[in-house]
Amino acid sequence: MGKFDDLKKQAMDRGKDFANEQVDKHQESRLKGKDGVNKHIDNAQEKFLGGNKKEEKDVKDVKDEK
Repeated sequence: MGKFDDLKKQAMDRGKDFANEQVDKHQESRLKGKDGVNKHIDNAQEKFLGGNKKEEKDVKDVKDEK
């Protein structure tokens, strides 16, 4: 019985190691995804703010024409 218990423990340990590796990979990919989303949001905000500045200039030009 001792040999069976040892094999069972080894299999359980390997399974736990594999599961932990999978969790680590998943978390790593989620973090990369969050970085990508945050970068996308930053780019969108820059474009939006940049667009507002351009619109303000256009509004000033229209006021000057009157």
